[in-house]
Amino acid sequence: MLILPIENKPDWRNPPLVTLLLIILNVLVFFTWQVRDGDRIDQAIQVYDRYQLIEREADVYRAFRPERSEGTSKQSLRWQIFWDFEFDQHVRSAIDQNSYWELTRDEFEQARAAVSWIGHGFKSAEPTLANAFSAMFLHGSVGHLVGNMI
Repeated sequence: MLILPIENKPDWRNPPLVTLLLIILNVLVFFTWQVRDGDRIDQAIQVYDRYQLIEREADVYRAFRPERSEGTSKQSLRWQIFWDFEFDQHVRSAIDQNSYWELTRDEFEQARAAVSWIGHGFKSAEPTLANAFSAMFLHGSVGHLVGNMI
């Protein structure tokens, strides 16, 4: 059952302009910017694969997260590494760094940050006013967008 918190019918002679503007803005952000996030994720994974970062980072990740990675294939580890933002900091201190690995890792992290909610979503560990504001306009799916707009 869906409950809509409407006590009175909207008066379209005096419409809720700010509400309508926010709905339009959210829809525009989603369909002009966020809808391409799947392609951005694919691009970031392609960067990770192109430089074969998994070959250098798999053992480090297994030591960092043994409970998550025991018996896991490199394909599954790649996805875990992709979404594990704490690992980004850990891997930089755990691997003997050289300029090539750092450059390729930086390129991967920049490609991943192009995903709207990763680059512009609110991060409680690193709060900024800009991310707090931009996160208000980000939605995970069409269903999330519609649910928030009702």
